[in-house]
Amino acid sequence: MLDRSVVLCRGWTIVLRFPPDWLLEQRDNLVIARKNSVEDLSIAAVEKVAQYSLWDVAEAAMQRHVRQGEPDRFPAVVSGHPAFGYEWSDGVQTILTWWLELDSEFCARVEYANGTPGRIRDQSDTLLAAIEIRCS
Repeated sequence: MLDRSVVLCRGWTIVLRFPPDWLLEQRDNLVIARKNSVEDLSIAAVEKVAQYSLWDVAEAAMQRHVRQGEPDRFPAVVSGHPAFGYEWSDGVQTILTWWLELDSEFCARVEYANGTPGRIRDQSDTLLAAIEIRCS
């Protein structure tokens, strides 16, 4: 496993403990880790407007994201942060999305897809354990 640190946004750093075959790419407030052409994880910092709660931000974004049906909603913990989790399909593959609050200005969206249809939530525990999001 390699520890790779990247700054996600002002004041927040991500440490990914992934095997060396995962490629890492960073653009602005977005970090993408790719294992192959199908399996990928993205972590994005999203600015939020002060009067909206994390739930409001997550629900609005997921309504724009999920085009068919309702996502399966579940409580989660990502890197020690309480999070809202969503499992949904884009019609081809199942996607997991977690929303967590970083501070009063930013929340993070963590998204994982592995190219397969069907439930993948059980497979995500190992992946989430390899992510550390911390105040820098």
